[in-house]
Amino acid sequence: MPTFRQRLLMLGGVLAVLLVSISISARRAASAAIQDAGSAAQPASVRHSVRGNATPNDPPPLDTVIKYFFTGVTDNANAVTAIHCTNTSDQGFYIWIQLYSENLVDYYEREQILLPGRTYTLTSSEQPFFYEWANLNTSYIQQGVGRIAVDDRFPDKVICTAQVLEKNNPPAFIVSLDMFAPR
Repeated sequence: MPTFRQRLLMLGGVLAVLLVSISISARRAASAAIQDAGSAAQPASVRHSVRGNATPNDPPPLDTVIKYFFTGVTDNANAVTAIHCTNTSDQGFYIWIQLYSENLVDYYEREQILLPGRTYTLTSSEQPFFYEWANLNTSYIQQGVGRIAVDDRFPDKVICTAQVLEKNNPPAFIVSLDMFAPR
């Protein structure tokens, strides 16, 4: 017969599985609601967080795959990083854009609904050139890295690019950042 501690550990495992199941069901229901709303729905920001001690090697968010990595993320007095993503699907889904500082002390993340056929722009901080649907209000980042995670049901239905640009309008420079697939 299991001890009290063993029964408690088994109960904890069952509760963890139940919570994961509820989370997956909620995310699937939210995706279904996006489909029902159609392309007239406004993109809604779900979460914006800042935390330390995260790395680009951490597992991706639940029910996602890492689609792109890019290096050269910059946010300072003169330049910002802009990320553009287009949904090539006829269904809406979530993406996650994650930026890390060069020393991995700062981490910025944005979860966003990508509606069918739409392109959205996220910047590391405010800038006047691109119309942005969100900015991360990051602190100083130099030589940072970014990654983009996509709903695991739609990994081939998103195209993203990233640039570093001057904060003026028009910018004196825009430099494209190479996008890399994970290994």
